[in-house]
Amino acid sequence: RTKETNLGDLAADALKYVSGADVALTNGGGIRTSLEIGDITYGDINSVFPFGNTVVTFDITGADILAALQHGTKSLPAASGGLPQVAGMDYEVHTYLTTDRVKNVMVNGEPLDLVKTYTMATNDFTYVGGDGYIMFAKYPKTGEFGALDEALEEYISEALGGTVGTSYAKAQGRFDVMLTPFRDALSHWAEKHIAAVYQAELFNGVTETSFQPNGTMTRAMFVTVLGRNSEADIAKYTESGFDDVAIGTWYGGYVAWAAE
Repeated sequence: RTKETNLGDLAADALKYVSGADVALTNGGGIRTSLEIGDITYGDINSVFPFGNTVVTFDITGADILAALQHGTKSLPAASGGLPQVAGMDYEVHTYLTTDRVKNVMVNGEPLDLVKTYTMATNDFTYVGGDGYIMFAKYPKTGEFGALDEALEEYISEALGGTVGTSYAKAQGRFDVMLTPFRDALSHWAEKHIAAVYQAELFNGVTETSFQPNGTMTRAMFVTVLGRNSEADIAKYTESGFDDVAIGTWYGGYVAWAAE
C-alpha cells in the first residue's frame, strides 16, 4: 500500500502471463498476506487473493493508463489500498509535486504513447471502478481468465517451473517513489530529511536535479539556513559588519542577523 513489493511484482506478472496483455495492474490492497520462504501450498496462494476476484482484460488508451497511475499513487507516501502494483510498466512518482506526479512512464521498454491503445489486465474489482479506478469502467471487457489465485498458481507452476526464484527476492524497480527532484539524493541516507527541508524551502538544490548531498556547507550557507528557519527580517540591515561580506549578497543580510 506504500511501495512496490516483490509479491506485488509476482502477482502483476501472473495477471500479465495468463492474459497475454501488454500491461497489468492490480491494487495493492487486494494482496492480503505475504508468501513466506519455503514450500508454497495452494492454500497459501489462496490466502494472498482470498476474495475470488477474476482476471479481466480490456483495451485502454495510454492517456488513461497515465490517469490510472496518477490516481493510484496520489496518496503517496501515505498508504492507499489502490496503490498500483504493475507488470509491463515502469514509472516514477514525484511526491513533492501536488499535480501530475507520475513521470517517465515506460511500457515494455518504450515511452508510454498517450494516443496508443494497449491491452491491460487487472482484477474485476478495479475494472468496474473499485478503489476509484473509474477510468477503466468505460472500456468493454475483452477477456476473462479465471480467479487471481488460480492465475498466481498457474504462473508459479508453469512459467516459473514451480519455484519462485531469486529474481523475486526483492522488488524489481518498476516504480520509484521520489521524495525530491534531486536524483543524487535518491536512496541517500538523508533522502527524507533532504525532502523535508526542500519542501519547507530551507534548502534548494545546486541545480534542478542535483542536490550534492555530500557537498561542503559554508558559513554563509549555514547562517542563511538558520535565518530562513527563524524567519529573520534581513531587510533592516544596511551593512554586515564584516569586510569580506557585502550586504547585497544573497547571504549578507543573514550574516548581519546572525552576528547580531
